[in-house]
Amino acid sequence: MLLRFKLNANETREAIREIQEIAFRDKKSINETIDEILLKVGQSQVRVDSFRRELKLMRYPFLSQVEEEFRDCLNDLSLPKEISIHHPPFFEGSYIEIRIKVESTERLSQILSHLISAVERGLIDRLMSIVRDGGAQGVML
Repeated sequence: MLLRFKLNANETREAIREIQEIAFRDKKSINETIDEILLKVGQSQVRVDSFRRELKLMRYPFLSQVEEEFRDCLNDLSLPKEISIHHPPFFEGSYIEIRIKVESTERLSQILSHLISAVERGLIDRLMSIVRDGGAQGVML
């Protein structure tokens, strides 16, 4: 499996550790865990990205779900390219970070109008809720 995905030495160590942790947590053998990953990744056009993604989904199912929900909410915002919104690492915090890159006051005004509209539509509240709930659920696990 490791040869198939052409992982470097660090990626190999990390993958082995995570597969062992998944197997231990799920009370399965290493081979069963690997077979499950390979089944989910599929046989066609196997890429290392799909392997890493599946390994992360299996190792951190709740975190992966919250990250996906956060990403979906960001997509709903249809942010201008000058705005980026980030959550705290592992959703351990109750804040979001908004970064704005501007080259003119006119563009800043347009960007701020977009953000105000997102606040008025409740989309920023939704992002904040995902972060708060995601962090709280992670603590409970």
